[in-house]
Order: sequence, then structure tokens, then C-alpha cells
Amino acid sequence: MSFWDHLDEFRSRLLIILATIFIGSLIGYSLSESFIQFLILPSQSLDISFQVITVTSMFMIKLFVCFFIGLLIAFPVLIYNLIQFILPALQVKLRGIFLLVILSSFFFFSGIFFAYFIIIPFLLTFLTSITFESVDIKYNFTLGSYLSYVIWTTFINGLIFQMPVISLIGARIGLLTPMFLKHYRRHCFIVFLIISALITPPDPLSQILICIPFVLLYELSIIVSKIFTK
Repeated sequence: MSFWDHLDEFRSRLLIILATIFIGSLIGYSLSESFIQFLILPSQSLDISFQVITVTSMFMIKLFVCFFIGLLIAFPVLIYNLIQFILPALQVKLRGIFLLVILSSFFFFSGIFFAYFIIIPFLLTFLTSITFESVDIKYNFTLGSYLSYVIWTTFINGLIFQMPVISLIGARIGLLTPMFLKHYRRHCFIVFLIISALITPPDPLSQILICIPFVLLYELSIIVSKIFTK
């Protein structure tokens, strides 16, 4: 296709994605209160209170949560259209597009749940334990900042869990070969350890617990690359 044909296809797929997110956000409106309670749940065991400081805070919070729910609902549609747009442009044919969408969604939501049940509790426990002995400190967060922190942490972790899927597509393109991934394995492991050390409390067990899934995902990416490399 010509450049304008690609641009027209991109516009069509973008409209489909935005429409799906919008519909998902409308569905999320009825789920927003329960979803907010679910996001607050990791903080219930800690001495944390929440507040809003502006008149429009609750309205903006609800919009933000509705958009995030819509994004979660639309994620399979987003991935499907992204793959369908990119692969033909790179002259790469890939069978089992729907299977790839299912795998991508599985890893994405696995990363979100891993962050919610493992990383977030660790981070909240560690960060709220930092106090001064001579000063009485009470943690009082704005509801918007807390929800934004939890949502972005879980969302980014979901994207990190896309490593095997990216490896599959990169292998078909010819960009991520098994040799390339093996060569930079040690470098990536060091990066994983640094990330784990930054986002967990300062004890080796927590760092290893967070680092293990990243290492396993990278090793899985190498296996996937071996299978799908031309």
C-alpha cells in the first residue's frame, strides 16, 4: 500500500480502538466504585488515610478510573489492531493472530495481578515505614495520587510482562534473534536486579522474589525466539 493507504488504515484502526475504549469506559462507570475499593484494598492493613483537596477531585478520579477500566477492556482489541497494522507494513505474515492476542492479554493481566498482589503491598509497607523517631508522622494521601500510583505501577508491570510476545514478533521480523538475546542476557539480569532493588524493601528475599518473574520471562522470550526465528 501507499503511504496514504497506510495512513487511512491507521486512522480506521485508531477509531476502532478509541471507540472500544469509550464503550469500555461507559461500562467502567458502573464498576468504578467497586474498582476503587479494590485498588484501595492493599492499603487497608496500613495506617493510611485518604483525602481530596479540590472540589473537582472526585469527578476527575472517577473519570481516570473509568478510562483505565475502558483501557483494560479494550486491550485485546488494541493489541489485535496494532498487530494487524504493523505486520503487513513489515511484510511479515504471522499465523494465529487471535492466539497471539490471547497470549498477549494473558501476559498483560498476569503482570497487572503480579504487581497488585506482590509489588504494591511491598512498596506500600516499605514506603510508609520510613519515619522519624523524634517526629510523629501520619501518612495522609490524596486519593487521586494513591490511585494514580497504583494504576501506573500495575499498568507498566503489565507492559513489562509483554516480553515473550515482543520476542515472538521481533523473531518473525528478524530483529530479536536467540543469539542476540543470549548475548545480552547478563546485562538484562543486572538491569532486572537494579529494578528489583529500587522498587522493593531493602532485603534480599524481596528483591529475589520480584526479580524471578522477570528472569523467567526473559528465558521464555529466548525460547520463543528460537521457535519463531526464520
